Amino acid sequence: MEIRNRVIGAIGSAVEGVFFIWGMLFAGWSPMLAAFGYWVEEAAVYLVTFTALVIIKIARGGRMFIPRFTFIYGFVFFVHTIFFLILAGITAKSDPVAEKLFEAFFRIFVRGGLSWPREIMADIAIITVVVTAGTLYTVFFRIRRSGSDPSVIVNRSFGAIIAPHFLLLFGIGGIILSGAPSALVVVLIIVKVLVDLSGFADRGSPIVSPGEG
Repeated sequence: MEIRNRVIGAIGSAVEGVFFIWGMLFAGWSPMLAAFGYWVEEAAVYLVTFTALVIIKIARGGRMFIPRFTFIYGFVFFVHTIFFLILAGITAKSDPVAEKLFEAFFRIFVRGGLSWPREIMADIAIITVVVTAGTLYTVFFRIRRSGSDPSVIVNRSFGAIIAPHFLLLFGIGGIILSGAPSALVVVLIIVKVLVDLSGFADRGSPIVSPGEG
């Protein structure tokens, strides 16, 4: 039963992984598009988990750990965003996709404007839709398995993001900066899916003690 639940819970991650592998091997994606996809996943987990905690609090009250979750996850997300921008900036001269992503992020976060990278807009839109759908499924299943226990939801959200995303973002960065074949990103994607299938996120991350509620 436990293995079955792990497989069901990892369906969103598996579908996302297959989509990214297809993009890397058959659609000619730049590794930066894969990095962008996992940045979107991190943002989606942040927003969906925060929304779930607010809804649970409205429905039944109690301690939801919302400020702690918002601050700590937000800090990690900020660090990953800065790394993503640095990576895009460094590779912008040699990778048109990185250049477009950097320009778009720069306008949003520095100038407060919005610049649509039309050349890769279709890829960005599809990636965002697929990743958001997978995240909604994953977080919904996570909430269901946790019995709506906010401490479990918070810890598993961190557990699902921290290790795999450091692996992916820094791994992709290493592949790009070292000039290694882009296909190696596929290996990282497969490892990420296997980590999700292993139930790693179920172990949680010690952000909230279950007894604090």
